[in-house]
Amino acid sequence: MKRVNARSIGELIREYCAENPVMNRHLGEVRIIHAWREVLGPGVAKETRSIYVHEDTLHVVLDSAVLRNELMMWHDRLVRNLNEKAGADVIREIRFR
Repeated sequence: MKRVNARSIGELIREYCAENPVMNRHLGEVRIIHAWREVLGPGVAKETRSIYVHEDTLHVVLDSAVLRNELMMWHDRLVRNLNEKAGADVIREIRFR
């Protein structure tokens, strides 16, 4: 029996997310969190105690005050790079603690 309307799982998920903005938003948040390690590398990821997105703000708890201060100086570039890696404008702000 031949399938007439066969579609890939990826295509179905993209379609579902396009129709469901809440799900799309949550996927964007997950992409931002995963992008943190890719954009900043394993050294910074190792110093990251906690990371989560609330509304349009990425909250990052770091073990190192020196690293926190350095990352604050790169705030705008980090927001841009993380959003670029996630493929959407998910965050507008990063709060370091």
